[in-house]
Amino acid sequence: MPGHGQGESHAVIDPEALLLLTCSLGRYDARMFDEMLGWLVLHERLIDVQRLKNLLRDEDFAGGRVLSAIGMYLSAAKRGGVKWQRLAAIYGGEAGKPGPLFFSTDGEPVPVVREADPIFARFGLQREKVELRKHAQLFNPDRPANSRLRLRALFGVNSRAETVNYLLLHEQAGTMEIARATYYFKLTVYNTLAEMRLSGMVQLWSSGTENVHRLKGPFWEEFPRADWVNWAALFCVFEHVWTTLTDAERHQMDTVLLATELHQLEQKIVPLLHRAGLLAEFPAPSDGKADAYLNRFFAELKQLLIILH
Repeated sequence: MPGHGQGESHAVIDPEALLLLTCSLGRYDARMFDEMLGWLVLHERLIDVQRLKNLLRDEDFAGGRVLSAIGMYLSAAKRGGVKWQRLAAIYGGEAGKPGPLFFSTDGEPVPVVREADPIFARFGLQREKVELRKHAQLFNPDRPANSRLRLRALFGVNSRAETVNYLLLHEQAGTMEIARATYYFKLTVYNTLAEMRLSGMVQLWSSGTENVHRLKGPFWEEFPRADWVNWAALFCVFEHVWTTLTDAERHQMDTVLLATELHQLEQKIVPLLHRAGLLAEFPAPSDGKADAYLNRFFAELKQLLIILH
């Protein structure tokens, strides 16, 4: 997608997790949202719809209805893509009360001035008719961050590409570890590894109490290495933090009520941070000391953002 960056990242991109995050936080930036649609139109064959469903099943992303509207849009744009029709069907019958798709940064709804988009309207989401600027370009396969997309282009959009990607970035891994990290069912990963071992390019051996796998042979040396990040868990953290803080600002909460809300937020995000390999030590609230709790909470949050940056 077009834009300005601060240098190349070596963390492997997770397009499904990024799509789900854009279904919520992207509603505060209409231009970015539509650039995402343009990128999807160009790369839709490399998006794993089953994995999108698995992420919705296993994580607490809030943009499911927006995702189904995007599925319907892509189905129409690609002249009836079956996989996107299945995604659209998840929330197809739950349009509910019509409301705005986009909001300004201060939380005010963005009005529909011209023609409304009929596809998003079917899901109760009001926005102007989509008009893509067609700035999107094909991904660069030589960038380490695009290793997931590169392997999908080579092996297909399936558990095999995800499994190879994980093994490329780890010295060894067990079946359950790969399944949890890639959001595939354990049996699916088990069967994939069993098939891949027949090639002689995946090795199995016992390590302690479990069997682990690793890639072997010079074939894999051609692939650029990237850093593995559990973006799905981290993006859920971003979504929870954004939702809580914007809601607190909108309702002008006093310090005591805000401290209570942030303590509930903490209980949601700490397990997610642990799954992403990050440790957080948010303070426990103390009676009559809401201001001190807020200061410590935001100090810890700031430290986490510095680490992620």
